[in-house]
Amino acid sequence: MPTHVRRPPIKTAPTPAGTATTSQQQYQKSQSLLLRTPRRELTSLRALVHTFLPPLTPPSSSSSSPPPPHVTSYYTHDLSRNDVYISVLVTAINVKLTPKDRREVKIVLWLLSTWIGTLLIFWRFSGGWRSFGDWTWEERTRGLESLRRSRFGARRGLANGLKRLICGLAYSFVEDEDGGGSNPYWAGMNYPGPYHRRLSAADDEVLRREGSRPAAATAGNSPNTASDASTIDLKYQAAIVTPTTIPHRQYDVIIIGSGAGGGVAAALLSAAGYTTLVLEKGHYHPPSAITQLESDAMDQMYERHSLLASTDGNVCLLAGSTLGGGTSINWACCLDTPEDVRRE
Repeated sequence: MPTHVRRPPIKTAPTPAGTATTSQQQYQKSQSLLLRTPRRELTSLRALVHTFLPPLTPPSSSSSSPPPPHVTSYYTHDLSRNDVYISVLVTAINVKLTPKDRREVKIVLWLLSTWIGTLLIFWRFSGGWRSFGDWTWEERTRGLESLRRSRFGARRGLANGLKRLICGLAYSFVEDEDGGGSNPYWAGMNYPGPYHRRLSAADDEVLRREGSRPAAATAGNSPNTASDASTIDLKYQAAIVTPTTIPHRQYDVIIIGSGAGGGVAAALLSAAGYTTLVLEKGHYHPPSAITQLESDAMDQMYERHSLLASTDGNVCLLAGSTLGGGTSINWACCLDTPEDVRRE
């Protein structure tokens, strides 16, 4: 397995003219899905967004001067009227949810667009034969709160699932179609956004080559290692594994999963001279493919696009689904154990 190396200076790689980036392709797909979504569903969806994330009055300042513009914008932004966000939300429902969850969400959105469906979901009559979108914000809030506190797990799961989907995307989506834009809430949180967007493939090759040297050298000293010892540095990376793409050879060890357990086991076994094959269901994302955007990472590197949760929706399960598993998504939050603790 590659060891940690000092990263060389990295430059941003421009996108070739006439080539659509992944972010642009996703934007175009989102717009297409938005146009095909029935108006009834969109009305219900916007009402739910407005309920969970309503525009608010900025807090009063201790001084006589008004709050800074970015703070005012943070509180007053009406996400339910942000078409880019709504299109991202529609895409998440149509593409990222499981078929069962997608079907249930669409049924709920349709029911909420009618007065009788709203009555069936919330078990309350708000008067005037009104649908959920026609309720006041206070009425909608009380209705969702009744779901969240219900003694029935399915009703709690509905409220928690909608909240997780709507609020999770709200703070991670970007408004620019090429992925280089910002989020309407970031300035108010003093978050400048990712440090860089895109690296070059040449940087990938440098990191791959530098990382493979210690592993290849170790393997080369073992009498039982095959001549193509560089395979421990992901020679077959990003391959679609089928019986025809796996090299026709005998392996001493086959490891399923490349996370903290499987990855370490593969490194130690390879260094000991065993021919080792690691099978990983997730994709390999080289540095040049990582945008540093939270929305992209959640979509591409997490189990079920980061939408995996317990049955009742009370517990969100953030699990890695990429080469390296949890070590690829959690490394930035790990601190070295202090020496005095280690001595204890």
